[in-house]
Amino acid sequence: MVKIIKYLLRYSLTKFGSAIAKRNDADFYFGSHGYHIFGGYHDVTIANEDAGILLAHRTSRSFDLTTPRMADVGYFEYEQRDFIKIDETYAWSWQQGSRLSWLDNDELLFGYNSAGNEDVGYKLVSLKTGEVTKFISSFVYDLNLKQDLFSSVDFEELSKFRRGYGYLLPNGVSSRLNQNRGIKVGRISDEHPIVEIRPEDIGISSGYLNHAKFNSTGTFLVFLACSPHSEGRKRQTSLWYVCLTDLSMGQVGTAISHFCWIDEHSLLVTRRDIIQGVAYEIIYFDTPLPDVNKSEKVKLSWMPWVDGHPSVSFGDLIVTDSYPNRLGFQSLFIGSLDCATYKLFKQYHSPLDFRGEIRSDLHPRFSSSRHCVDCDIVFKTGLRGIAINSLPRHVQC
Repeated sequence: MVKIIKYLLRYSLTKFGSAIAKRNDADFYFGSHGYHIFGGYHDVTIANEDAGILLAHRTSRSFDLTTPRMADVGYFEYEQRDFIKIDETYAWSWQQGSRLSWLDNDELLFGYNSAGNEDVGYKLVSLKTGEVTKFISSFVYDLNLKQDLFSSVDFEELSKFRRGYGYLLPNGVSSRLNQNRGIKVGRISDEHPIVEIRPEDIGISSGYLNHAKFNSTGTFLVFLACSPHSEGRKRQTSLWYVCLTDLSMGQVGTAISHFCWIDEHSLLVTRRDIIQGVAYEIIYFDTPLPDVNKSEKVKLSWMPWVDGHPSVSFGDLIVTDSYPNRLGFQSLFIGSLDCATYKLFKQYHSPLDFRGEIRSDLHPRFSSSRHCVDCDIVFKTGLRGIAINSLPRHVQC
């Protein structure tokens, strides 16, 4: 009875939020009749405003997170607004997509994880020529800036722990994949592994590794290690680093939920704090090892529920989001690390159907020029779409 009352209260509040929700002014909205359109996680780049092209995924309206199903990979032209399909893949998830991202804006080079009837791995594709310029026989999470190293996570294993983040692959597809259980860093030239890390290597008997991101120079890789929910215990997370110059490895900290590189020497993390709720911190990597003792709390007076997905541009401008409040509103914030200020930028309403494993986080992503931010939203039709907004270069102090 208590659960029913709570649900009815949530339902009533969210319906009220939907009734008072106003359409935000945005530079562009992208959607497709009868389909979900979305970008992926907050650590990729899908908007290339210089070329006027937005990369995107398209999936059918009806789906579930237990059955392998293909998603379309393609793009929108800003002026046309019609989805142009390039490929289809089983290697996608509701939250992280296929890791679809621009790699070279001038050459219109992009990459994504592919799994179909033929090749299974990561494709680098030139939109200018329509050709696959490089193929990696592993699912890729990230490439370094020079594009000579790649990181890989076990997306299939991830789906067993967190549906909506890992890949649901048909029988026989994973057998064609050069994948280890955990994280692998390899050279793109010959796919030779430089380092391989399994959960048990860092003392996790049951869990998964995810979000393996390089710094800009490719000298460090950081990743999240997670132990799943158990009875009476929340999911435990810890952030780890690998120094790729000497292959040393260690733990950066615990209770960290999201992170992003500010530059090659500093990392912004969101850490759950008993007193503050959520604290934003900067961890410095100016020595051969990260100096955790030198970490600095970012005093932005963020509201305690803003455990968002941060990104930083120009070394100062930060964008992050929030999960839906009781009325169903998700907020998009912009702030300044230098001035320690922030302001509410946009709000979008999320229907009650989009909660839990099928929630639709905003996942704000900077465009290729870093002058715009795009995010995944839900239209009143109950379909996902993408909104693009221009950003100020600085937030006034």
